[in-house]
Amino acid sequence: MIRFGLPLNGYRNQDDRNKEQKETFSKCFRDEFNTYLKNTKEVGNVEVLFFATALIRDEFLSIILVDCLKVIASLTLVFLWIYFQTGSILIATAGITEIILSIPLAFFFYYTILDSSISIL
Repeated sequence: MIRFGLPLNGYRNQDDRNKEQKETFSKCFRDEFNTYLKNTKEVGNVEVLFFATALIRDEFLSIILVDCLKVIASLTLVFLWIYFQTGSILIATAGITEIILSIPLAFFFYYTILDSSISIL
């Protein structure tokens, strides 16, 4: 097991310029180990599991970004499909608006009317 920690060289302790020290540590860790860890994970018959605190934020942000791009791409394709089928920007906008507004309404019915007693999983 390889352990990394604070304080870094040039700092008195972990509380000395804490934010700057953590940013420096995270940047260094990402630059040096991110690619290595991802490539090592897929080599041979050994399963390599890693937990890198410095990479958590970046991993979550990349997952959220990809998911948001999928949502935007889906809504754009549906908008274009409705527009090309009807020839009306107004109807396409109304259709997308109805799709977006149906999500909170579905949550309302699921949690209040159905009392969330029905399990999806």
